[in-house]
This record gives sequence, C-alpha cells and structure tokens, in this order.
Amino acid sequence: MKIQIASDLHLELRSKTKFQIRDDAETLVLAGDVHKKPKSLAKFFRRILKQNDIPIVYILGNHEYYGRVFPDALDEYREACADIPQVKLLEKKMVEIKGVQFLGTTLWSDISNPLHALAVQAGITDFKYDHGESRPVVQVRGTYDGMSPFVWTREYMECREWLVEALENRNPRKPTVVVTHHAPTRAVHPKKFLKSLTRAAYESELSGLMDRYKPELWVYGHDHGPRVDTQIYETRVVCNQMGYYFEKAKQTKYEPWIIEVK
Repeated sequence: MKIQIASDLHLELRSKTKFQIRDDAETLVLAGDVHKKPKSLAKFFRRILKQNDIPIVYILGNHEYYGRVFPDALDEYREACADIPQVKLLEKKMVEIKGVQFLGTTLWSDISNPLHALAVQAGITDFKYDHGESRPVVQVRGTYDGMSPFVWTREYMECREWLVEALENRNPRKPTVVVTHHAPTRAVHPKKFLKSLTRAAYESELSGLMDRYKPELWVYGHDHGPRVDTQIYETRVVCNQMGYYFEKAKQTKYEPWIIEVK
C-alpha cells in the first residue's frame, strides 16, 4: 500500500494552503494538528477528496482541543466527519484498510517528573490561559481548570495501555501501521530541543514496543521538526510535518511524501 503521510498542517492559520494528495497515494494518513475547527476540518476533507477519493486515516493532535473541552471535543470532530465515509477518525481504535492494520491514538506523553511538569506548565501553551481572557486554552471536562500535567499523563497512560493491547491482539500476519501525534521515542526528537525539559510534552520512550511487537511503520508529528525517516529495531519511524506558515520551509522540509508498506 502506498501511504501519503502528513501532520501539523495548522489550517486555521493557512487560509490559502493548497494541500495536495498525490495521484499514486492509496491512503492518506494525517497525524494530528490539522484544524482547530471541526466543521472547517470536514470542509477540508471534502475538498481534498475531490483530488483523490481514498481513505483518510486521521487522529487528533493536541491543538484540536484548543478552545474546547477535553476530552469532549473528540465527539465534535467525530460528528463533523460522520457523513464522510472515507475519513477514519481513530482514537484508541484500529481500522483495517486493504489488508493493512492502522492503530491510531493521540498518545500524549509522560510528564509525571516534577521538573518536567514545572517546565511544561511554564512553557507550553496547552497549560496556559488565553491572552486577555479568563478561560484556559484547553478546559478539562467537569472543571473550570485547564490542562494539567496530571490529566495529560493520565491520558498518556490510557493511550499506552490501549496501544499495548491493540498490538498484542492484532493479526501479526498483516502489516501494521501505528499513528500517533506525539513522538514514540526520544531518538527522533529535534536536536535543538534535546536539553529542554519541555521536550517531555513532545515524546515518550516506546521503543520497547517496537522491539517486542515490530509494527512495520510508525507515523507521528507534533514537534515541527524536519522530516524523519529512520529505523528503530524493525519498525520504520517517520514524520512529515508542515508546521506553522511563519516557520521557514527548510525547517520541516515538507512536501507530499509517500511511504510504501507491503
């Protein structure tokens, strides 16, 4: 299967972006941070499907929750895309397309270390309040509070538990593609962030799962780093991030890119 991969389009900031689905793509994987407005996201999907009517495997990134309630916003995106059968919105779910198993979850990350927690609360937008407003960037269901390291890490633990179970129960004779927004290993984190404590909000160390279960491909995004195409044990780990419009193109080196899984 020829799989086109992309993430971090941040379309709410790109009114004139012309996203291209390649003619030879058989499935499109979008690994999160595509659009912060569910209805606008659905319009985007309908528009690009006119180029190439193929399945779209999509997971939410952290930005899809901006200005919304966590985790309830997930249902808003599901509802917006409900009448687009080509869109497979995965959150702790698996779908099989033409014999290839796709396992999808945002994943989040482990920021239970107190030093990491302090750093991300001070430096990451998800944990702050909107400028000039009293509401948090991401509100947590049932509270007036914003996102916290505790909630973030708790969600990561649930995502990881689901992923282990899904890998355990998948059909090992069929190709497996894991799609997460957050990076699955520190080995792929951009070098310029290696000494930053806030890196804990971008990655977790799941290389042990690659060693044990050996999925053919792992697609991620989130950090707006350059394209990654590397091998961890027997798993090919890749990202192809567009990033913000004001970031230099050379930073991410984004272009329509296809990975073939056999």
